[in-house]
Amino acid sequence: MGPIGSIGAAIGPLGDAEKELPVAKPRILITGAVVDAEALSICEVAEDMIQRRLQVVCSVIRTDEEALATLHYASYVVVILSRGLLRDPCFAKIMMAVFSHKANSGNPRRDWQCDGTGRGGTRKMSIQ
Repeated sequence: MGPIGSIGAAIGPLGDAEKELPVAKPRILITGAVVDAEALSICEVAEDMIQRRLQVVCSVIRTDEEALATLHYASYVVVILSRGLLRDPCFAKIMMAVFSHKANSGNPRRDWQCDGTGRGGTRKMSIQ
């Protein structure tokens, strides 16, 4: 049996290997327009660069379920801005999960407001 067969026999079926892996507790979550291959690649490169530079566990978040599962450990959420990000429904679900978790975490500050000036003037976002 070749080296691949011996490796496969050592770790067992795929389901068993997944159960035995330790659960990562990322301190920094990275997300963006994850349905776009180019934007996802940028998120993964940013994850690698941040992880190497800061020596902390980072994770690219692709779904709202992943966000909810890892938000308990995270201190920061980094959003990689790219074209089409605000039209991405997956990104909207991830951000709603982040804001709903923050609102339900016992933090007394429940109003989130972001003011920014764009070409058309001042834009405001408020989540209560």
